[in-house]
Amino acid sequence: MTRRTTGFTLVELITAVAILFMLVAVAIPTFSSILADWRLTRAVDRVAADLRYVQSQAVTRGGLFRFHHGDDVGQPGKYRLEQSTDGGASWVAMPDQPMWTALSDVYQGSSLQSFKDNDGAGASRHWVAFNSQGAADTTGISAAFVYPLRVTVVAQGGATREIRVVRTGAVRVL
Repeated sequence: MTRRTTGFTLVELITAVAILFMLVAVAIPTFSSILADWRLTRAVDRVAADLRYVQSQAVTRGGLFRFHHGDDVGQPGKYRLEQSTDGGASWVAMPDQPMWTALSDVYQGSSLQSFKDNDGAGASRHWVAFNSQGAADTTGISAAFVYPLRVTVVAQGGATREIRVVRTGAVRVL
């Protein structure tokens, strides 16, 4: 009497592995787009949190603090948090913060793209300051911002998300 052994044949194993590879090949592009979207969302959340942090520092420490986009000083796609001790005539990086923050260092492929006034339709700007009441402040500039301001963050694939800053100081992710 012959005894039958249990298990899979070579053809069955090859078929199962081929199906597995096809599923993986279909899933990788979907996973990549989900990962890119996650990075962009986290980068936007980080910028919004830093804007709110600068605003809270202005209120709690009683002075002018700002979020500065680095395009005007040769730091494209980067930003830093600054404070003024002379009413807005000069600005220095906040001592407890990095000199310049590059979103792409933490959220691969994401960067700060633009900072525009007039709800994104106006001139490019390089910063937004907050005063001791937490409102967006235009002290020390020759041409006033037209609020609301829009901060745009871009992902590697070209997708963008925006943050709106209104005159009262409210920061909203769109």
